[in-house]
Amino acid sequence: MEKATRVTIIVSILIIAGFIALVTFSKKPEEQVTLPLEIEVHSSFHCPYCKEFFPVMMNLKERLKNEEVNITYYHTDETGEYYDYLLATLAAGEQDKEYEYMGILYENQGNFSPADLPDFAEQLELDLDKFNEDRNNPDIIAKAQAQFDYVDQRNITYTPTLIINDRIIRERDEEKLYELIMEKVNLGKQQRESDGQDS
Repeated sequence: MEKATRVTIIVSILIIAGFIALVTFSKKPEEQVTLPLEIEVHSSFHCPYCKEFFPVMMNLKERLKNEEVNITYYHTDETGEYYDYLLATLAAGEQDKEYEYMGILYENQGNFSPADLPDFAEQLELDLDKFNEDRNNPDIIAKAQAQFDYVDQRNITYTPTLIINDRIIRERDEEKLYELIMEKVNLGKQQRESDGQDS
């Protein structure tokens, strides 16, 4: 075999090997998904974009109710009247109406004060005495503070912020979000099955 031919073959092998190594090492590792899939929405009752996004998340919550998904809302502003709004929302949650109460606050954004909070509770036919008691319940107050502390730890800088599987997601379209969430849920199921087979 001529020397030039051998050199050409060696160079070709090196090029192919380099390409394989590049593809191998540049491939992103598969995202690890633990079920139930955790979805966080960081929101503010004063934010018009949060008001627009709220129906999207409520539709997704309904569509995903039979899936291994947890959707949790966190509120970002602990100052002034906003604190009263969060306490009222958590108090409504004690009667299984947290998201319905949030919806009323968003619907009336910019047009209500703390004095209106009991009226909103009556609209949902809540037990008003219990609602008012729960707003002053130390456990509810501690829950609100824990929520604010968690938001501070997350260092959220804008609202709404959507976090899925500990990654910030900027998509806001309902159908695209549904597809993205289901893709992660299915990946989590596959990984769980694989882990079960390996154990």
